[in-house]
Amino acid sequence: LHWIIGTENDIPFYAQFFRHKDHVNYIGEDDTVGAVAISIEVAAGDRNYVRAIVRTTKKDDRHLIAAALKPKEQLKALARGYPWVNHVKFTRLRDNNDLNDTLVTFEKSNIVKSYKFGVLYRAEGQEEENDMFCNQHGSEAFEEFLDFLGDRIKLKGWDKYRGGLDTKNDTTGTHTVYRQLLSQKIEVVYHVSTLLPFFPSDPQQLERKRHLGNDVVMLIFNESSTPFDPAVIRSEFNHIFFVISKLPSPQGSSTRYRLQCAAKKGVEPFPPLLSKDKVFTKGPEFLDWLMAKLINSERVAMTTAPAFQLKMERTRRAL
Repeated sequence: LHWIIGTENDIPFYAQFFRHKDHVNYIGEDDTVGAVAISIEVAAGDRNYVRAIVRTTKKDDRHLIAAALKPKEQLKALARGYPWVNHVKFTRLRDNNDLNDTLVTFEKSNIVKSYKFGVLYRAEGQEEENDMFCNQHGSEAFEEFLDFLGDRIKLKGWDKYRGGLDTKNDTTGTHTVYRQLLSQKIEVVYHVSTLLPFFPSDPQQLERKRHLGNDVVMLIFNESSTPFDPAVIRSEFNHIFFVISKLPSPQGSSTRYRLQCAAKKGVEPFPPLLSKDKVFTKGPEFLDWLMAKLINSERVAMTTAPAFQLKMERTRRAL
């Protein structure tokens, strides 16, 4: 599998190395960074270092500190990277089970191992989002691409990650597409527009937009001869668009796709990088590349796009 960024943060560091071991929590607040929580191991055992976690409203950082240092010296060591530590009045807490449980919950809420991506079919001549959302069926090439993305699963009775879809009463369709990355323990559910219920009386297909419009990442399977304009998708939540087109191929040869990517302002670049011609041959290598690209795009968007940064800071502050 291609490199997925931030996998080191997928480890429940506090739950694994602190929760049931002797450690000290320092809780405080700074005028510039807001609420902060620092956890430091007490005993190093036969190691020459102790582990530490520095939490702010923006992120969590993990460090190793020399075990020989005394508690006040440990905080001074951290202050080299966080100058505000020197003037925060910390409350020192040890063996506080309620706080420890809260920090475990806080850490768990910041580990994302399940993703939902939108998939929208665009037929020839379609320029407006309502036209695309009104497609009741895709082409044979679109169905082939869905089978490439993952497995068709029956929603009723589904007991794994469901991406907000109904698994009891079929109110969000009977089937969807699902993929599990076993090596990373990551699950992906695709919100496929043509697999969601269609309502003839609704020209906007708001039920479909309710799902795809709340996905950070959207794939557009483009069968129109004109370029796709992301601006026609009126969602503040959609930030990254992957436009995929099947290329003409000689009979009997492998399917090839051209992939283009667009992101809203503020989203920083994310790996793996596109090739110069942006053309890929359908197969396991391209699938691994695409999965890494999709997951990395959302991970980067959630930490760099201004709209998500503010939301994440508010959430972390509340937690």
